[in-house]
Amino acid sequence: MACPTLEHPGTAILHKDAFTRGKGLFSAIEYTPPAEVTDAEYPYILTTGRILYQYHTATMSRRSSGLVSRTPDAFVEINPVDAQELKINQGDRLTISSRRGTIQTNAEISEKCAPGVIFYPLPFTARRPSIASPTPSLTP
Repeated sequence: MACPTLEHPGTAILHKDAFTRGKGLFSAIEYTPPAEVTDAEYPYILTTGRILYQYHTATMSRRSSGLVSRTPDAFVEINPVDAQELKINQGDRLTISSRRGTIQTNAEISEKCAPGVIFYPLPFTARRPSIASPTPSLTP
């Protein structure tokens, strides 16, 4: 959105009454199945993502002692149903393997993950990249 004139003081609240292009632009796409699926050897979906106290690969946020004190080390979140089935307790040291690598980290039992899904925070992949490397089919 361009200013009407060079002297225009600005707009305090953009899109106050309506969005300039409507509420959103959605495009339908054809479903593409995942390049990798679970199997007997790797029965869980390993996913990565963001966490509150660190961002991206933590190259900057890991320099803040206050932020590091909130998340001092890597962890994996696992659903309580899966943890009970695997006899995993909060804080247990786990060995997690993907098709591309293995790490050791602590268990965080959480209902944030659905059963069958294990979450590993992105900020720690810079130090332990192999487990979360993209599948070769997605790497050009």
